[in-house]
Amino acid sequence: MKVVLTPDQKEDKRERDSLLQLSNKIRSDFAFGKIKNVHDLLSSTGYTNEEILKKGYFPCELIQSVTFADIKDYLLDLHCSLEAQLYLKRNPPDLSDLRTPVDIQKQNILSHRN
Repeated sequence: MKVVLTPDQKEDKRERDSLLQLSNKIRSDFAFGKIKNVHDLLSSTGYTNEEILKKGYFPCELIQSVTFADIKDYLLDLHCSLEAQLYLKRNPPDLSDLRTPVDIQKQNILSHRN
């Protein structure tokens, strides 16, 4: 029996599939020696050199070598970020119950000195 997905579920699945495809590409690039440092990893992810420089990395960070454990951590971060984004899209936070900022002078906190 085939499961019928809603349009929202189809969109979420497309995004997850895209991330899976990107993850497989990055793993493959690492296995074939195309990823040796952080700059290579970001380039393999799809960032241009200009975007990488705008991210605020120091030059010494970009030339830092990466291990397969680093790759796995990076991909896990991408996965967690996507899942959080999808969750918040389906379940937006209720901001109506947030308290308003309190003005310190209105509370007169400093008047309690001895």
